[in-house]
Amino acid sequence: MRLPLVIGLFTAPTLMAQSEPISPPCAAVPRRALDFWVGNWTVTDPAGTPAGKNEITRIAGGCGLLERWESPGPNGSTFRGVGHHAYDPSLGAWRQLWTDTSGRTVDMEGEAKDGAVIYRWKISGTTPALGRYTVSAQSGGKVRQHGERSTDGGKSWRTTFDYLYSRADGWRRAASVWRNADGVRPSRERIADVK
Repeated sequence: MRLPLVIGLFTAPTLMAQSEPISPPCAAVPRRALDFWVGNWTVTDPAGTPAGKNEITRIAGGCGLLERWESPGPNGSTFRGVGHHAYDPSLGAWRQLWTDTSGRTVDMEGEAKDGAVIYRWKISGTTPALGRYTVSAQSGGKVRQHGERSTDGGKSWRTTFDYLYSRADGWRRAASVWRNADGVRPSRERIADVK
């Protein structure tokens, strides 16, 4: 009898965060463009190789989303990132502030278009570049996240990552899938180029 209670105590905060009621000021259509992304996800590359896990929860009465990414990092470490996503009505655009264990912080602006949200940002460095990624709903309840980079001012784009999200049976089970798999290598493109 105690085991279900203990399990419930550990899973309730995640379930509550996902089902947080949407406050009336944030119920408008523009703010709901990423609702399909809310949940716990296992993430794979196009070959089906595990790439990481991601948890997307509603925050602030549904006025924003909190993203928690985790994947294998270099030398057996764990790469972690956190994104705060929100629609800004004063700009008529989505905003994301991302920070991760590489020490990077990236401020992105996005637009909802054709059932997807497309984020764009500038990448500084020795070769300035542009970055963009698209989050889109796919058939079967899946989600695609496709990242690209341009070094010619947006005339041409190169794929930096292409991920397919599948709903996880449970957050802890999803973590064991990619952490314990032999031969899983970190997605260095994701770490180096995106977010």
